[in-house]
Amino acid sequence: MKKIVIAYDFLLGLGGLERVMEFQARSLSRENNVKVSFASVNKDVSEELFSGLEVVEHSSSILSKNFLKIMYSFVNHSVFKKFKDVDCFISHSYICSRLCSHIKKISGVPYAVYIHHPPNFLYLKGKKTKYLGSDIGRGIALLAGIIMGPILRIDDKKCIKNADKVLVNSLYTKGRIDNIYSVNSLVCYPPVSSMFKVLDRRKTRYVNKKYSINNKFIFCHGRLIPDKMYELLVDAMSHIKDENLVLVFSGKIAESYKIKLLELAKRIGMKNKIKFLGYIPDNDLVALYNEAEVFAFPSIKEDFGLVPVEAMACGCPVVAWDDGAGPSEIVVNGVNGYLAKPYDTKAFAEKIEKIMAEKFKEKNKDRIVHSTKRFSEREHSRIIKETVNSLLRK
Repeated sequence: MKKIVIAYDFLLGLGGLERVMEFQARSLSRENNVKVSFASVNKDVSEELFSGLEVVEHSSSILSKNFLKIMYSFVNHSVFKKFKDVDCFISHSYICSRLCSHIKKISGVPYAVYIHHPPNFLYLKGKKTKYLGSDIGRGIALLAGIIMGPILRIDDKKCIKNADKVLVNSLYTKGRIDNIYSVNSLVCYPPVSSMFKVLDRRKTRYVNKKYSINNKFIFCHGRLIPDKMYELLVDAMSHIKDENLVLVFSGKIAESYKIKLLELAKRIGMKNKIKFLGYIPDNDLVALYNEAEVFAFPSIKEDFGLVPVEAMACGCPVVAWDDGAGPSEIVVNGVNGYLAKPYDTKAFAEKIEKIMAEKFKEKNKDRIVHSTKRFSEREHSRIIKETVNSLLRK
């Protein structure tokens, strides 16, 4: 069996990127010996998401802080040497691509890169304070980008151009990546898991009681971090006329950011219409997608966005921004939801109300689900296997 390593900087939570890596690992492990490697690993997350797969840390075991482990893997090219006789690598980050490029130079091992977005700390332009948030690791990366940006960008471009294959998660990302790196990348949409599907309400309505949701609700799930701009969604609630409609958030959130959103909600008189569930298990997430009237996705210039596709696979329509980014490829007006005028919270609210008035979910559930077929596990698996096979023939 061929030995394949799929690598990223850290495993701290359950996001779209981590789910893509998990699917790639399971898909390739049927015919290959696959390891999933991170500089830093949260064991609880690893056991939940990568159960049955081999997950390892490629950084120093004597370091305790996540950002120190990541920094160590950046400065120490030797960390991948622990992988003996590897046949190919799949990198999901700049730092790992840098390591792969070094290994290829030394021993000729080929590698592919799967790019979710250009490295924010090098190419963010004008949104750096939002990217910073309260994360010390991001702060260090941002500082490195400011001080050493020109040098690091040269290095980053060399690592991508040296890759044997470049995959991207959307047409929007392809446009950015091809422009930055002068490559011809291949779009490989993230796969929506087969667990996300329409269920009988007798199997899903329990979540309303479990989480004390007593009204029809707008749902928003994901990594609840400042650069996702959830303030826009909270503000949009002030423009919704239906006083019985509530906004439900699920996902891990820093207490400081939660307080900020609640303070905003209080200022605009919406505090009693917003509910935070925190982390929820996958079965509850599927049930909530099924129970929600609409899924709201307020992120600005998102490269893809797997959670809206998950919602659609459960028959839930989506409202997002019509800003030419990834969600514009996902949401088709009148088919599976609506796109709103960029960053106009009143327009966003109007699209939510339009879905409610049209009984959109009830009338279009089959069409909503069908629109997710192009984001299938089968198609992602086909592309990733063809990519790996082409590398193994080198």
